Amino acid sequence: MLYVGGRRSLYDRLRSLASDHGVTLLLHDGGLEDSTTLLPAALAQATTVVFPVDHISHTAAGIIKRFCRESGKAYMPLRSAGLTSFLAAIRDAANAGQGRTLRAGE
Repeated sequence: MLYVGGRRSLYDRLRSLASDHGVTLLLHDGGLEDSTTLLPAALAQATTVVFPVDHISHTAAGIIKRFCRESGKAYMPLRSAGLTSFLAAIRDAANAGQGRTLRAGE
């Protein structure tokens, strides 16, 4: 799973939560320090992509949506960059299976 955007201060906790659920987590900050030109390579490594809509650039969100539509990868916009939204995404991905676009609230 690739997490794009959010708060860098939470990245260690996100990794821990993902690991607790058997999920390998890749991280990209959405263009703050990690260049958006590196985003497609990170997206190519993931099966599912999640991003908090309150902590991501419009450019990065657009790249994610376009890449995922074109490659058939699942993505889920999260309501916030908080841990609760991320934990719900991990559970939704596990319940829904891989290979389809996930939408918040499904």
